[in-house]
Amino acid sequence: MEHEQRSAPRYPVNWQAWCTDAAGVKTRVTIVDCSDGNFGMSGSSPPFVNSVIHLAIDDIGEFSCSIIWTRGNRFAARIIDDHSKQSISALTDVLAGN
Repeated sequence: MEHEQRSAPRYPVNWQAWCTDAAGVKTRVTIVDCSDGNFGMSGSSPPFVNSVIHLAIDDIGEFSCSIIWTRGNRFAARIIDDHSKQSISALTDVLAGN
């Protein structure tokens, strides 16, 4: 079994979002977890690793991200702009009960 080392805890969520790739193609995805700086997602057409996406999460906000891994219909993205990092940091504080 692999041992994962994470710098921040993940919080399970079930958020609907739009993922827009560099070509402008929009795909509906589900955010399944978030941490301070990353999102885990599922969707029918995962983007390529290292591609930059725009993620618009319903009723939460918009984030510029880079895809860090894909596996089947699951994938993860890292937030790449400082404003978005501050927004998700505040959000994960709420999820953590702080």
